[in-house]
Amino acid sequence: TMESIRMIAEMNHQTLISDIAFSFANLMRYSLSREYLVPIERELDIIRQYLSIQEKRLGNRFDVTWEIPELNDKWRCPKFAIFNMVENVFSHNVSKCREFIHIFITITREDMDMTITVKNTGPGISPERLKELCYLLEHPKERGRMTSENNGRGIFNISDRLKLFYGEKYTFSIDSEPGKGTVCSIRIHR
Repeated sequence: TMESIRMIAEMNHQTLISDIAFSFANLMRYSLSREYLVPIERELDIIRQYLSIQEKRLGNRFDVTWEIPELNDKWRCPKFAIFNMVENVFSHNVSKCREFIHIFITITREDMDMTITVKNTGPGISPERLKELCYLLEHPKERGRMTSENNGRGIFNISDRLKLFYGEKYTFSIDSEPGKGTVCSIRIHR
């Protein structure tokens, strides 16, 4: 269906719609694939597809700086683990404020460990909310009481999926300062 939409858009010289349909179709294929662990490079490609859609939608409201070393297929992560960190930047920052947001996606390797960091210069998280999120990351049974739209499920989803695969051989952290931005990091062991 998405390919049909893309072709109709191309036939009618609607490049923007064609490009968005192409990127969205790739996101859907990735989402529906049966893979649980994917090469990190593949996850980054899907993030690029997502960013291309957001660029067409909000092009003048953000930019992205990538600091990524050369990767190989031996480095894997649960599907959407990194993606959700990037998506949260748009859900909680770019779409909620009018200020220009800088996004930094960085990967560093050290021996058998890799750290993936998504940082943004958005409005940040209040100290109270950050404390609550950190508490709930450590106490999953307490999450049932969260009912609001900003319930932290994206963050908890990242942490829970990493824990399922890596056990204690991972760390997930979130740090934020109001008015200065937010930093989410994953550290995994190969």
